[in-house]
Amino acid sequence: MDWFLKKRDGQIYGPVTGAALQQWAAGGRIAADDEISSDQVTWHHAADVADLGLDWMVEMGNGTLYGPFHLLALGDLIREGSVPAAAPIIHRVTGERHILHEALLLVMLEQNTRLAATAQELRVELEKAQAELDELAIAPAEMTAPPGASGQAEWKDMAGKRDSFEKEAQKWKRLYTDAQAAAQTREAALNERIEHLRREDLAARTQLEQTQLSLRKLEKTLEQIGDTTVYHNDAEAAAGQRLALLDAYNELSRRCETLMDQLNAKSAELEELLQTQGLIRNEADQRVQAMEAHLRKERDEADRARKRALQLEEDHLQLLRSFRDLNDRYIRLRQQASHVPSAENPWPPPADVVKKKKLPDF
Repeated sequence: MDWFLKKRDGQIYGPVTGAALQQWAAGGRIAADDEISSDQVTWHHAADVADLGLDWMVEMGNGTLYGPFHLLALGDLIREGSVPAAAPIIHRVTGERHILHEALLLVMLEQNTRLAATAQELRVELEKAQAELDELAIAPAEMTAPPGASGQAEWKDMAGKRDSFEKEAQKWKRLYTDAQAAAQTREAALNERIEHLRREDLAARTQLEQTQLSLRKLEKTLEQIGDTTVYHNDAEAAAGQRLALLDAYNELSRRCETLMDQLNAKSAELEELLQTQGLIRNEADQRVQAMEAHLRKERDEADRARKRALQLEEDHLQLLRSFRDLNDRYIRLRQQASHVPSAENPWPPPADVVKKKKLPDF
């Protein structure tokens, strides 16, 4: 969690970590009546924040108490001569009493041990961060594509393949659409021809049936004429009528044979067209299936190339983010190791109550 410090003049410092805030308190940069907040909305008096350690009161010569201070901040008062090293101090919460220089000695020994360990950890972190920075060092000219010759080559290759597969997929899509349209047009024309032949076939069958019916009627008429000639004296007239009927019968027979031949021819043509229609449909289906398979293949290849290119770009961006994060971490570690405030986040000035205000005489 980050923290903010507001001085009595309204100046706000931060955000800083809790450890940095404790360091400010130990360095005498936070007064008891300064305010602390984690959101710059709700503020608390620094003396009420237990982790800051503003707990020690200095007992004056007249018995009055002055403070509270951080124990390490009292070391500055000793060096200035504002407080004698042998002054009594009292913890404002527990009430425990100590002599100032004795308490400071114990705390400084503990702090030196802790700081030595922390310094060693920081040195290790710095060395590790520096090594990682050396490994991730990238020339500015190389930042527009994935780093490394092989990475750049793969990235360009994937981008080229992606575009090529996209174009190939579009080409096969057009071929598929054109072939499908041509097959539909051809099948429509074939269906129209088949329907026309079916109508002609039906008309021919109807005409043939009518002709056959007429033949049967003529046959009956001829039989009737043959039976009636026995009872009529006008044999010559009956023979003429019979001859005319025979001529009509023969004409109908020839017409019936012609119609039968035409019907058989149309039936054969219709059957051939139906077979051709089946072959065309099968061929069209096979071509469509082949084109669809090829189109799916090209699209799959394009998708794989696109995903790989996106992955390479994401890896590149992630590497850039890692580089920036590591660089920021390196800077923070250097600042922590050298205890130097940054320009963006300066340290607050020494608290007036410690540095500028003289304590009462003992």
